[in-house]
Amino acid sequence: MREKLIKIVGVVVLVILLCTLLVPHLILMLDKQEEVAESYAYSKVFYDEYDDVRTHLLDTVDILEEKGYDVQLSSHAIDEADGLFIDTIYIPATEKQTNLIVLTTGVHGIEGYIGSVMLDVFWQEIYPTEVDKDNTGVLVVANVNPYGMKYHRRYNENNVDLNRNFPTKNWCKSDKKEYFGGDEPASEIETKFMMEILSGYKIDAILSIHAPFEIVNYDGPAKNLAEKISQLTGYKVQADIGYPTPGSLGSWCKENKVECITLELPRQSGEEIVRDYQKGFTEILIN
Repeated sequence: MREKLIKIVGVVVLVILLCTLLVPHLILMLDKQEEVAESYAYSKVFYDEYDDVRTHLLDTVDILEEKGYDVQLSSHAIDEADGLFIDTIYIPATEKQTNLIVLTTGVHGIEGYIGSVMLDVFWQEIYPTEVDKDNTGVLVVANVNPYGMKYHRRYNENNVDLNRNFPTKNWCKSDKKEYFGGDEPASEIETKFMMEILSGYKIDAILSIHAPFEIVNYDGPAKNLAEKISQLTGYKVQADIGYPTPGSLGSWCKENKVECITLELPRQSGEEIVRDYQKGFTEILIN
């Protein structure tokens, strides 16, 4: 009787282990979803959940308004039932606008957390004193891939890499297993929104925050800017990421003659990046 009980318990434990280890992978395969992404983009000193990041972003807007800035907030629903939004913050120049700083975060969902840290650096340490508000406007497109961010994935709900989904000359349909750019260019609601919002402004340059390769990747007429950023941060300048990126935001910017810098932050906590690279980050944004 005792041996039989031990066997039963053993079988139960084995079944539980199999369910724990295998069922999530089976569900992901059936749903054509990627597995949960690496945690390299998490900040040890900041939020690591999408809802917390978004609440903090909206609180930041309130603080900026209290300080007297002309803040124009827009929230574009990706999945309202799931609470997923792309939020844009636009603050125009107070006089004649001759420059527009554009920051994007979270194109790859999991990387939106370190992007959130850098936005805090910008609003708290840079914008109040370092930006010429008379002539410089600011446009932030935050949490571009809210689904990937909320569920800690690189891709969106359709398993599409948004940074391969822009309608460019080099777009091509790829294998769904990795860097899938969609069944057709601009197939995703997030990509369409990005194109719509960016096309609505006269943009000098875009800074897109990513992780974790520790390089300065540039597209369009942005080589000089990339080299200056490299001098300030110590990151290597690369005209490509090291592998093909058809349909990327950078490719789209290049074809539209817009300077685009993809700043690949390193495998560090947000605290370390703020400490080590704040000066360089400031120079990137105001020059």
